[in-house]
Amino acid sequence: MTGRTIINRKAVDQFIVERVRGCPPDLALMALRKPFLNETGLYVPLTKLPKDQPWWLTKETVEQGNVVVFDARQLKVSLTLATKWMLLKDWLEVSPLHLREEATREGRKWMNRLRHIKTLDEALGVAVRDIAQWKGKALTSDGVPEFLRPDFTTELEERGEIVRVTPVPDGRVWFELMSERAILHEGIVMENCLSGQERHNYLGTRARLFSLRGNDSADQITLGLPRFERWTAKRRRNDPIRDADMETIQILLDFIGYEDPMKALLKRVEKLRRRL
Repeated sequence: MTGRTIINRKAVDQFIVERVRGCPPDLALMALRKPFLNETGLYVPLTKLPKDQPWWLTKETVEQGNVVVFDARQLKVSLTLATKWMLLKDWLEVSPLHLREEATREGRKWMNRLRHIKTLDEALGVAVRDIAQWKGKALTSDGVPEFLRPDFTTELEERGEIVRVTPVPDGRVWFELMSERAILHEGIVMENCLSGQERHNYLGTRARLFSLRGNDSADQITLGLPRFERWTAKRRRNDPIRDADMETIQILLDFIGYEDPMKALLKRVEKLRRRL
């Protein structure tokens, strides 16, 4: 960020430390402080003087446009930044489990590598290779995590990890998500809680998860059928569905023969009452 001044550097450290759980704070800061400071997409220009501005900050300085503010909301605005952040956070949270003692040559080498990371892309490269090594999985030829590849959705469908259910009149298609990879990918694209612990609610149970997909993730809808609960549907970043979405949702519900759990329970109670 040559030629720019970050007005709230402490907020960067605070953000990293508070959100990387299960990882020593100094380790997280060592790996991510420089990348965060150098990532221009995480900053917005300062447009007015803050209440407790430093002595050197003047109205004229602000008007020059060289003073910027760290804005964590940019991680939600940009799908690319959000995906990088999620991967890096997961990497640091599990890294202590795989590190050797710092006193060993291997441990010192790993720690020294963290000190020299300068950008988020460099950090991402280290994270991808570490995770691949820890899991014993090979990287793709270009070193890109599998769910960031443009053809990943096609691969999921070819492997039966997502299954086409039914199209809707506007050309979009409902898919059912059949694997953890498919659910994780949905969470990343939609920037919702399925990329975290929430996805486990749909694994190994009678719960079902569907995704309405088209050419743009802005028109994508995630619909869940939790076990013994009514369906829930959200747009990207957990935004609520719109009135116009109800028609496409009803097409799916009718196709799979969905019945509201409460109404089904009342029917069973009524049948039992008649028998008695």
